Amino acid sequence: MIINCMAILCIALGIMGIKTEKIKLNPITIFSFLWGIIIFFSNMRLYTLYETDIEIYKYIIFGVISFVCGYYSFKIILKNKVLVINKNKTTYKIRKKMCYMLLILCLLFIAKNIIVNRKILFKDGYNLASVQTAQQENDLSSTGIENAISFLIVNPMYISLNVAIIANFLLGDKDFKLFLCLIVLNIGRIITSGGRQSFIQFFFILLIIMSFSQHCKNLEKKIVKKIKGKKTSVIFIGVIVLIVLSLSRSSNIIKTIYLDFAMQPYMFEYWAKTLDSTNSIAYGLSSTM
Repeated sequence: MIINCMAILCIALGIMGIKTEKIKLNPITIFSFLWGIIIFFSNMRLYTLYETDIEIYKYIIFGVISFVCGYYSFKIILKNKVLVINKNKTTYKIRKKMCYMLLILCLLFIAKNIIVNRKILFKDGYNLASVQTAQQENDLSSTGIENAISFLIVNPMYISLNVAIIANFLLGDKDFKLFLCLIVLNIGRIITSGGRQSFIQFFFILLIIMSFSQHCKNLEKKIVKKIKGKKTSVIFIGVIVLIVLSLSRSSNIIKTIYLDFAMQPYMFEYWAKTLDSTNSIAYGLSSTM
């Protein structure tokens, strides 16, 4: 009962975000709704999901409330004023050469994974579940330097490139070649990782930037209307692709989607106990994952 009340509180905070913010897909609503769904699904414990200690849920709800308080505290301090960074109205352009260099670096790591896992990729048809298992085994056998470069440089670049290039494509000079390279990068990540994380990141970043573009004063009304009109099509295509990727992992798509949302509290508890048992300190790094 207490855990369900926590989920309801998260949903209530998300609704508050819709009522107080101009943009429906605002940070408060997305963050609160997401954790409300996760807490509710986790507490259902379907498909033999293990029970999670209530202390873990307390940490989660404390984090959600802290996020909301921090958001509104900053808003109160600004008193709804517009924070002007570019006072001289200088036009900024994306550094495309830097983007291409980072894309090449990321693609090199993807190419390496394709070479290492080529037997899995081309044996008895492609399957996300088998590729993901092979990738996890490969990560364990990789050298420390290789893992450090991948974890500290390449992985953060995936999200940064998605944000920068998608924003440039929708709100900037609409460089289709650069956007196409980004799509190739994300397809390569899906093929080599066996997961749907790359597509989910791409999909939600695309939706969020499309939502923010409707409130961008620098854009022409014609462009804003065009982006708004394509939003429904993007959502439809995104859901279809996500279903296809989920079916490639497991025939029971409902179980797959359920566990994607429900496992986080238990995994939090599992890895917290693992760290405690080894007297390891992560210095807050796990909160950024």
